[in-house]
Amino acid sequence: MDGEIDAERALEKLKTVSYDLMITELVMLKLDGIRLIRNAKIINPSIGVVVLTGYPSPEAIRHALQVEQLIFSPNPFSPRSW
Repeated sequence: MDGEIDAERALEKLKTVSYDLMITELVMLKLDGIRLIRNAKIINPSIGVVVLTGYPSPEAIRHALQVEQLIFSPNPFSPRSW
């Protein structure tokens, strides 16, 4: 699988390639992770989403849960945090 560090390029790729899972951060340049997730779900409603973030504010968690992501984990990642 290939990846993108630019959310807008990731959305363009989602329009041409069907992915089962997307792993994203919430804080990014240009387009934040919540908007990326919402737009990804419009393009591919069945895509699973894992959010790994270094910014786990209560507001960010609430917004992420509203778009039905699978896992929300603070960064740095640790399997014990699940």
